[in-house]
Formats: sequence, C-alpha cells, structure tokens
Amino acid sequence: MVSGPAVDEAKQRGRTNAKLAKYAKVMEEVAAEYQLAYADFFTAMLKEGDLKALCRGELDDGLHFGPRGYQLLAAEMMKQLPKEEVEQ
Repeated sequence: MVSGPAVDEAKQRGRTNAKLAKYAKVMEEVAAEYQLAYADFFTAMLKEGDLKALCRGELDDGLHFGPRGYQLLAAEMMKQLPKEEVEQ
C-alpha cells in the first residue's frame, strides 16, 4: 500500500495536510493489520520539505506532482520491495 501524497495547501481548496495525515495513519494501520508493505509517501514528502517543488507538475495544482515527486515516490516504494539474496 502507498499513502496519498501531501499537498501544497496554497494551491488546494479543502485538502489540508492535517486531514491527509489522518488518512495516511489509517492506511498504515490497515497495512499493519493485514501484514502488507506500506510506503508512507505522505511523510516522506513532508520530510523532504519543499512541497511547492514536489507538487509542481504539469497541472501545477498543488496535488499532482512532477519529476521530483515521482522520484521520491519511487524511492519510497523501492524501500518496501523484498531484498533478494544473491547466490555466490
């Protein structure tokens, strides 16, 4: 499972990061209950710090992200992939 993204609140109406944090927490709890991998993209975006840059994509609406956001999403998802053991 992957949480939803954080948003650039200056460009969003009705969506706030406080509301999205609650949603991400519930997703994390469900993933734990069902023993599913969970990529916390929401928190990763907040830790990255520059939401304006992360949320600057083609639509530039504060929600749909661009290259930096997709790179971060990919990195968070990669962390959840099982590690393959290499035979020597």
